[in-house]
Amino acid sequence: MTNYVSVGVDACVTLGMQNTRESIPRAMSSRLLNKFLFFTFGTKDVFERVCKGLNERIELYLDDVHVNLPDIEGLIFLNIPYWGAGVKPWATYNDSHRQDCDDETIEVFAVTSSFHIAQMQIGLASPLCIGQAKHAKLVFKGNHSFPMQSDGEAWVNSAGTVEISHKCKTAMLRKAEKQRSGCGMFF
Repeated sequence: MTNYVSVGVDACVTLGMQNTRESIPRAMSSRLLNKFLFFTFGTKDVFERVCKGLNERIELYLDDVHVNLPDIEGLIFLNIPYWGAGVKPWATYNDSHRQDCDDETIEVFAVTSSFHIAQMQIGLASPLCIGQAKHAKLVFKGNHSFPMQSDGEAWVNSAGTVEISHKCKTAMLRKAEKQRSGCGMFF
């Protein structure tokens, strides 16, 4: 993972998009069509609720402390400020739990449905902020299949354990502050 990894409803929608992209490459020919397909898969999930009760099928540990999860359909581990087409999920949380991209800390939040994600994208809802950690462990219980994604690439995971922690830093380009002279980009 570079930016985020998730399990549940958002990964389910991404998996649908990915399968469509692989079977009909022309279907991904425009941004408008992509947005329409995301809307279609998200709306489909509003009715099917494939990931309902996710909290009963997983266990979450943040820095080796078990976390009791509320009724959720998706759990997201974030390493950047933005997610889901520009949503800033951690911006609604209080200042004592500030998000920094270089603090080697993972932010964890949850969503209750694909409709909740849509509400977040237009500013009508906030995520369920679960916590921050240097190390996260996700244990999949039972004999279930779990849709997962990492940085937009989806797959189906079976029972097991996923551990997430900081590995290294990478130099990134960013737009410089307004300057009177000089280069517009820097490392």
